[in-house]
Amino acid sequence: MKKLVVVFIIVLLASGCITPPTETIKEYIITERCTMPGYSRDVYIDGNYAYIANGQGGLQIVNLDSLKIISSVNLQGYIRGVIIVDTFAYLAAGSEGFAVVNISDNYTPVSVGFDSWFTAYDLQFSGEFVYIAASYWFIEEDITHPDFPSYKRRCSTKGDARGVYVDGRYVYVACEEMGIMVIDLENPDSLARIGYCDTPSNARDVFVSNGYAYVADGNGGLHVLDVSEPENLFIVASCDFNGYANKVFVKDNKAYVAAGDGGLKVLDVSNPGSPYLYGECETPYASSVFVESIIYIADRDIGLLVIEPVD
Repeated sequence: MKKLVVVFIIVLLASGCITPPTETIKEYIITERCTMPGYSRDVYIDGNYAYIANGQGGLQIVNLDSLKIISSVNLQGYIRGVIIVDTFAYLAAGSEGFAVVNISDNYTPVSVGFDSWFTAYDLQFSGEFVYIAASYWFIEEDITHPDFPSYKRRCSTKGDARGVYVDGRYVYVACEEMGIMVIDLENPDSLARIGYCDTPSNARDVFVSNGYAYVADGNGGLHVLDVSEPENLFIVASCDFNGYANKVFVKDNKAYVAAGDGGLKVLDVSNPGSPYLYGECETPYASSVFVESIIYIADRDIGLLVIEPVD
């Protein structure tokens, strides 16, 4: 009987995300908030400003000293993603495609460009290009001239592309029920899709760090994939938790997951093969997360949240 108990415990430890029995889950709390007029979908921090992709509320810019909205830009479409490159904000605008806003003066931002033939959900930057998860397409957009962006290439995806991450020559695309697809940017379009890994639920976002891809998998929690060989990636560990994993951000051996009505989940991934729940914070509906020295959450129902650990 004792042997059976030992075996059962070993199986449990190997099969999922279990907080070590000697550890308590660390408490994180909301220390500040900024209420938004729309539904906050994504957040990007650059210097002393937060840029919020605010759904039907367009782009909202927040001064982090006062935590007040200092300006906004009304745009066509439902704004789902935002990144900042130099003095421009690049936005995934849903069915209205891709939009560009000049933010050289954060108090008077100006819409300057767009490319609207696709449906954009998420975007990343590398070199002179923006890479976009665009429904059933992966789009490479040339931003050499931000006022006149134009696509360089497109590849069809196995599923509904919702998240994208660029790591050197490889792009990892989260394709909902079809898992993760890998694209080699050095290959021609017909040969660009080189790797694929299904995930148990709906792959919504992916973040790559030190040879591992961390996948926010909707109701499936977080999955860790070995991507040391992008042609043969595979799941090495999983971590289940309450909520819906929308976005993931990895920094300093922690994976921060925006888990919908499950709030913020913080996982210790110092050993990627054995992640465990390290801490959490309740929020109404965490859509996205960005981490610097402190944690910023785009919360669908409130706006921008500042979150810090309790000492």
